[in-house]
Amino acid sequence: MYERVFIYCGTRLDWAALENDNPTIRKLKTEAPHYPLVDLPFSFAMDSVFLPLAISAEIFH
Repeated sequence: MYERVFIYCGTRLDWAALENDNPTIRKLKTEAPHYPLVDLPFSFAMDSVFLPLAISAEIFH
């Protein structure tokens, strides 16, 4: 079964791209950003803003 991951997924994608962690990038089923170090603070901020919504999506999944 497909596992959905919502909590801090943008931040985890950027971190995986920085570490060249291909299994994690494939697990998130998207392309890694071209400049993950530039995108990291913005992803962290947006993931923090949407954290309550992500938690509710994980709970009621």
